Amino acid sequence: MSRQRKHQVEQTRDMPGLNKDAALRSERQKWLAGLLQVLQAAPDEADDFLRQAPYRYILATVQG
Repeated sequence: MSRQRKHQVEQTRDMPGLNKDAALRSERQKWLAGLLQVLQAAPDEADDFLRQAPYRYILATVQG
């Protein structure tokens, strides 16, 4: 990822407070680790895995 793109991603993440809550960071890391396992074992199933992720719940628990 280019330096500029990384900065844009970090800004997007930080704007709604997605990096302030330790539990939220931990939850995102858990889902990312799971996705990486799926990508290694069965790449074709990654889309299904991502559809199961509770993004709305994770975002709803943000304590701004």
